[in-house]
Amino acid sequence: MRQAGWITTTGMYLLIACATAGPSGSGSARTGVRFAIGSAETPAPASGALGKFDGVVEFADGRGRLDVTAQHYGPTIAVQGRTLGAPLAGPGDYYLFDSTGFVLVRPASRTFSTFALSESSFRLGDVPEPREGFMEFSQLRADTVPANDSARLIQHGPFTVRWHLDRRHASGPVQVLARGWIELPDAPRGEASVVRWFGAAAVLARTMADREAPLPADSLQVTAAIVLPASGSGAPGATAAPVTLIALHSLTAVSTASIDPARLILPAGFIERPWPGFERASGLPVPARGTAERWRSTPERPRK
Repeated sequence: MRQAGWITTTGMYLLIACATAGPSGSGSARTGVRFAIGSAETPAPASGALGKFDGVVEFADGRGRLDVTAQHYGPTIAVQGRTLGAPLAGPGDYYLFDSTGFVLVRPASRTFSTFALSESSFRLGDVPEPREGFMEFSQLRADTVPANDSARLIQHGPFTVRWHLDRRHASGPVQVLARGWIELPDAPRGEASVVRWFGAAAVLARTMADREAPLPADSLQVTAAIVLPASGSGAPGATAAPVTLIALHSLTAVSTASIDPARLILPAGFIERPWPGFERASGLPVPARGTAERWRSTPERPRK
């Protein structure tokens, strides 16, 4: 059985998991948060760069689920040599996630693919970290990747998602509710469209549980800066400098919710499949034995 909970370190909240003895958690419903994602974007320098989809996000007891209900994907693009395509999930697929990684689950084929996070942290309030620096707002300059360019279509690599959860006001400045940082050692960069929601879900689950009155659901948005590191691949158009893409997207129908813990686990009998482009001989760490098994266990309620 695994015990998961939020701990505080100098103002930073991290989700940790540790092994404990005994049977998995009870099947009773968990109190968490639920919100919807639509395809409409808030105007921003990189509007249109990330894959847009309709979906629903749930989060409780340190674990979340993002269901894709409809897709509105455009062509795969290249930004200064870095490929940025649509996320891998289609309608009917879903992601399970926590601060250590995420899993793409495909019920139609009874398969799943795993992804690791080397960091996932956040700070409540408008508290920038010294390493953050300034989010540069540069306009998107992208080229369409041809459908027959198979090498670039499956391109993958490391990237960072720096994000903050904002509350907009009818008058006055935007209020930053939390800031976060997520690092992926290797994944198709189109998965940034999905990863940007992970931290916001954890923040909302925490803050809404502590509030006497819910946040106005129509005032919330995620500001995400997708940082693509310098490319050394020699790909056409590649440059030495990192590329930062900034996009804003609203949340709707935000509410506290009673969540069935069975929705937060990997179904039995599903088979792991590598995601397109992944090569275990790439020199990247091979997922530890039993990595997938922890997703089959019900997340434990955090200790008070």
